[in-house]
Amino acid sequence: MFKIIDNFLDDNKFNHISDVVKSFDFHWHLGGRLNDNSSDDDWQGIHNIISEGKVVSPTYKFMVDDIVKSLQKNYKKSVNIYRVRANLFGKDKENRGLGYHADITEVHDYLTLLLYLEDSNGKTEFKDVQIFDNMKMKTVDSFANRALIFPSICIHQTMTQTDVRFRTNINMNFKFDND
Repeated sequence: MFKIIDNFLDDNKFNHISDVVKSFDFHWHLGGRLNDNSSDDDWQGIHNIISEGKVVSPTYKFMVDDIVKSLQKNYKKSVNIYRVRANLFGKDKENRGLGYHADITEVHDYLTLLLYLEDSNGKTEFKDVQIFDNMKMKTVDSFANRALIFPSICIHQTMTQTDVRFRTNINMNFKFDND
């Protein structure tokens, strides 16, 4: 499954999530060496909400609930969550990749959902061309309230942005219970 859904959340829910993630009260943990293929100088901010199916940041579980409700509305299936986190990337001098990786390699039935929280010239780039609505795509643009869904074993990377100070998204790894 490879799917792009624009206007994924209703405006009020999306704006609330975006405002909270971008507030001074939202706590970020700095992560270096993002994956085996990233540079030692690469970094990102991370805020784990659910890890290995367990809620680790209950204050922000409302974000997960809103995303799950939208998924259930679109797919009419229940959702089993493995991991949810917010990601933050800093502005770069040029668009460049932060290392190809797969979110989950051990299990093949998980999906990744990326919910972009602002417009930027950053992208998600796939190592191999993907098919979406009969079109071949290698990159997906970052637009506010766009959800990108793809198999978690799909090899991809974050492409940095040059036009906004910070780029944020919500990354959720899940599977549909009915699959």
